[in-house]
Amino acid sequence: MKLERILARGIAGWLQFEHSCHRASIFSEKYLSTPIAQILNTRFGEDVHAEIKHPILGEKSPGRGRPPEIDFVVYDKDRNIKVAIESKWVGSTVTKQTVERVIWDLVRLAMIGNNNHVSCYFILAGKKKNLDKLFDNKHFNGEIDKKGRRRPILKVRPDDYMDVRIDSPKDDRVKLLKPIFKLCQDVELPMRLGTGRTQWYPKDAFNYDYQVWVWEVMPNKQKVVFKPNNHNHYKK
Repeated sequence: MKLERILARGIAGWLQFEHSCHRASIFSEKYLSTPIAQILNTRFGEDVHAEIKHPILGEKSPGRGRPPEIDFVVYDKDRNIKVAIESKWVGSTVTKQTVERVIWDLVRLAMIGNNNHVSCYFILAGKKKNLDKLFDNKHFNGEIDKKGRRRPILKVRPDDYMDVRIDSPKDDRVKLLKPIFKLCQDVELPMRLGTGRTQWYPKDAFNYDYQVWVWEVMPNKQKVVFKPNNHNHYKK
């Protein structure tokens, strides 16, 4: 079974169990790490590690404070990252900042996953009504183009692959991305944020049910990169 499917089903089942045990009041992003860790440990054993310093951003953040991290990584026998995972808990309040945090997670994964050696996954979990609120958010979907289409940040349709350009976005996306790219001015980024295989569970959830979505963050088909500090839209 594909990892994204195992994660979606396993985490959703665990949330429902915890809810039945009257522990919903402590649901949070940190609490979400428990089922993710258990599933990964069962599949990969001791190669799984949590809260690992980001291999690129960590070296570019020498100041005080905790360096940027990846929620979970799986190492190969040579201590190279082969799987990287970021997760987000979606609560009842969904704002522009919520979308920015989602994009920042995706960008951090794309930095290390724009190749054929690292498999990257992004997880969203929460009540279905809160997830729907995020998926309907104007900042998540962007402005309607001339053909009447929207370009959501994440693939929420059954196609095999979808990407969003970040090197030449529309004006509304520039405003959204600019504060994010202040955090990674001298880092090579892919032209697009691409998401491929998507799993969500349960499929027929009601508004107050807990639902989990898992995306594979895909490498760009075109290996062209850019640095925000050399970009007209993003340089400080």
